[in-house]
Amino acid sequence: MKKILCCLAICCLCLCGCGKEKTKDTVEAEMSKEEIIEKLMEVNNWLTTIWNDGICDISHYLENGTNSVGESMDINHTIELLNDNYKKKDEYMKFVDSLGNEYGLIKSSFTKAIEQANIVVEKVNETIPEANTEPNYKENIELFNQYQSTFYEKVTEIYYED
Repeated sequence: MKKILCCLAICCLCLCGCGKEKTKDTVEAEMSKEEIIEKLMEVNNWLTTIWNDGICDISHYLENGTNSVGESMDINHTIELLNDNYKKKDEYMKFVDSLGNEYGLIKSSFTKAIEQANIVVEKVNETIPEANTEPNYKENIELFNQYQSTFYEKVTEIYYED
């Protein structure tokens, strides 16, 4: 009877551990350094798209009624694209948050960029921006650009160091 109980207890412990969600340590441990860098490049490309095809164009539209290269622009379409691209945010946040301390500046710059982007995305969805106006979120746009640039630099740095 004791043997059966011990076997059942061991089986229960094993089964309980099998269904657990992956922790930060296990997510990073399951990926090679090359895979991590590849995923960081994917996140970097996404963050650049959020800037180039969304926040930057909105910023220029607010200043002069055109996109970032001086062409006419449909602000509603730009906001739609931004919202569509922004759907990947949670996936990328989860990945970046799962990285170890050796990625500290990458993690903090990404987190800060997302905090600023969240504000901008919320504001442009609350009220459609008008051309030639000074928004109350201009500072958030500038800070997003600063943090996104740092993220880009650090990811590019580790990409080329290998």
